[in-house]
Amino acid sequence: MCPGTRTVTRISRAAVNEACQNEQTRRVKIVNANWVAEAVGDDGRFEIQIVTEDDQRHVATPSPAAMTA
Repeated sequence: MCPGTRTVTRISRAAVNEACQNEQTRRVKIVNANWVAEAVGDDGRFEIQIVTEDDQRHVATPSPAAMTA
């Protein structure tokens, strides 16, 4: 995965492809994904942190449905 240079709230294949073509693309060093539980009957939410080789941190919060796709 090639992260962009901005915080995103949804990750799509097109966005990843666009970021991969960016001149500022950096290698990913760390990917950390956490699921946060919410109220009973709710799907909860995911929080993804991506750390690039230049130690920049990027955060994404995709829906549970997007994470299972």
